[in-house]
Amino acid sequence: GFLREFAAAEHAVGNETGAVRLLAVARRVATSFDTLLWSTEAPDHYVSQLNPDGTTRDFVDYDSNLIALAHGIPPSRERALAALRRIDQGRCSHG
Repeated sequence: GFLREFAAAEHAVGNETGAVRLLAVARRVATSFDTLLWSTEAPDHYVSQLNPDGTTRDFVDYDSNLIALAHGIPPSRERALAALRRIDQGRCSHG
């Protein structure tokens, strides 16, 4: 994702402190995203919306799941494959 790419750019110009800081932020963002948005109801995708009261709204948004995969959000190969299987099956909970 962007933060990891920016960290690589900082590394390339010799700013190791900046690179390390950006990688740490990237890890925190990925961990938070995964922790808060991985569906516990159907553990094969990221939910569409997390509300301030902790409730969720889920349209099984394939685009956002593919973006999460492209940015390396899933913490494990198994979780990434579960999301890819869900996307590949084309199951939609809303018709």
